Amino acid sequence: SVWRSPALLSRFGRLASLEGHRGCVNTLSWSASGDLLLSGSDDCRACIWSVGGGPERTKLSTAIVTGHRRNIFSANFVPESGDREIVTCALDRQVRWVDVESGANTHLRTCRQFCSKIAFLPGSPSSFLTAGQDGKVCLYDLRQRTPTECPPLTAVDLSEVGGCTALAFDPTSDGLHFAVGC
Repeated sequence: SVWRSPALLSRFGRLASLEGHRGCVNTLSWSASGDLLLSGSDDCRACIWSVGGGPERTKLSTAIVTGHRRNIFSANFVPESGDREIVTCALDRQVRWVDVESGANTHLRTCRQFCSKIAFLPGSPSSFLTAGQDGKVCLYDLRQRTPTECPPLTAVDLSEVGGCTALAFDPTSDGLHFAVGC
């Protein structure tokens, strides 16, 4: 099998074990530069890891109290924020925005059921979709950070099919095409 090939495995280099969460890690996402790794966990925290320079130099940079009360399932850096902002969604049904430097967090919405995935629209750093267990894919605009200013729009309603658990944009479609897993 190609996956058991020592030549292939040697291409991955050395592994690093990152210790910092007190629960299962459910989500990972890289910064645009690849120097930072964001993780979200059952411990309701998001951690930012400095990963530049290889496994021996990898370390916990910031542990963030997000305001979530249940397991974080998706966390992403906000594009073009200089890695100073993240968005998260969790089992507590909340979608939250967090300023990494100040620690301030904003509750964007409480969904009918929890959201499992966040994906930013390619080329639109203020807009993202969430995939929810209620079968709805909702569109958010971070330029309006309170639900009363501009509540998220339901982009797709698959509630008759089941809960949405996965979401991915086609990188060749300028954000026009995405896939949803239910």
